[in-house]
Parts: sequence; structure tokens; C-alpha cells
Amino acid sequence: MQTTKELFPISLILDQKPCLVVGGGVIAERKTKKLLLTGAKLTIISPDSSVFIQEKAKLQALTFIQREFIKTDIRGFSLVFAATDSKETNKKIIKECNKKGILCCAVDKNWENGSFITPASFSKESFTISVSSNGKKCKDSKKIKNFLKSALDKNNDHKLFKA
Repeated sequence: MQTTKELFPISLILDQKPCLVVGGGVIAERKTKKLLLTGAKLTIISPDSSVFIQEKAKLQALTFIQREFIKTDIRGFSLVFAATDSKETNKKIIKECNKKGILCCAVDKNWENGSFITPASFSKESFTISVSSNGKKCKDSKKIKNFLKSALDKNNDHKLFKA
């Protein structure tokens, strides 16, 4: 159900909010790194996970549950990322979250049935700069984000970032 309407940009305050990432691969790791920066109370559910996720679990920076997702796993979470390599599992996660009114995003084509997407973004000083194509040209959003980041990095003396 792809919408033709514009999406509403938002920055979420996730400090100590219970957030779930289902999946343990490259994309799940990327979402995990960003969520850890927010102070979210993070849980990862996946039969396997990256070394990064395992290390963060050992340091108790997050909870790692090593098993397949079951639909009751979403209980108590404010935000969920369906980041598995299974389109069917991601679809099931989105469906369950929608039933319960939980904000959810899938990292595959199932995003169209979720409640949000994550824009390409980076932080510099106390600013977060995000670029979104409303889910239509994600690679282009990333290119624009990288261009902006590079331009700001090259121009470190920009008066915007001076005290």
C-alpha cells in the first residue's frame, strides 16, 4: 500500500524507551548502532548476529535473544525494526505491530506497510541532517546525505558550527 502523500519528518526521543530490532545482520547492526546512540533500551532477536551485536550484549549495552522471532515478541516495545533477511518474517512483524499500534519499519519492500521509514542521516555538532525520498529513491538519498556530510566536513570552519 504505497502512499502518494508526503511523509511527516520527525525526530524521536528514545532515551530509555524499549526498542526492538529483529535480525542480526549488516542492516540490523546499522540500525542497532544508531539506536544505541539515542540511549534506547535495546533488544535484538535473531538466531544469529554480528560480532558487534554480540560484543554489545556482553557489555550489557543491549539484550540479545538468540532465536527466531515469534509474534508475542513485540509486546512492550515502543519501536520495532523488522531487519531480517526474510521478507515473510518482516511482513509478519509489520502486521503484528500494526495490530498493536506499535511504530514499525521494515528494511525491505515491506516498509510500505509499516508506520515509518528512516532517512539517510548524519550528525555534526548538535545537528542531525536527514535526507529522505519518501522511500522512492533511497540510494539517491544516501548520495545526497554523503555529499552534504562531505561538504560540511571539508568546510569545518563554517560559521554555523562555531561557538
